[in-house]
Amino acid sequence: MLGAGKAILMGHSAGCLVAVNSYFESPEQVAALILVAPAIFAPLIMKKEAKGGAVMKRKKAGDGDLDMGAVENPFSRIWHGLCKLFGIICRFYTWNANKMTNMVSSFYAKVMAALIRSVFGIMLVS
Repeated sequence: MLGAGKAILMGHSAGCLVAVNSYFESPEQVAALILVAPAIFAPLIMKKEAKGGAVMKRKKAGDGDLDMGAVENPFSRIWHGLCKLFGIICRFYTWNANKMTNMVSSFYAKVMAALIRSVFGIMLVS
């Protein structure tokens, strides 16, 4: 950082991510970190092992099940639950829309068949 002493980093919204990343790159050069309305989402909170005090590793999203030592952030659990619920609701409405489309097209076909039969019936009787 430009040869100055320690810097005070300030970030707003998505800029908080830049400030936090800068802090983690060189924490010894940062005097304070000010985050205003941070748009940072932390999916996992790490907990320390009982013996030895070393922080457990976090698995990547594609690794399958989460590490048993990692505790999920409650907001992440709520968000995950809401996403599942939204997916279920969307599938339900899509299924209903398909069934209603089939019902309406079947009804339309029956109405048209009845109309054509009645027109031909009238033409044949006249």
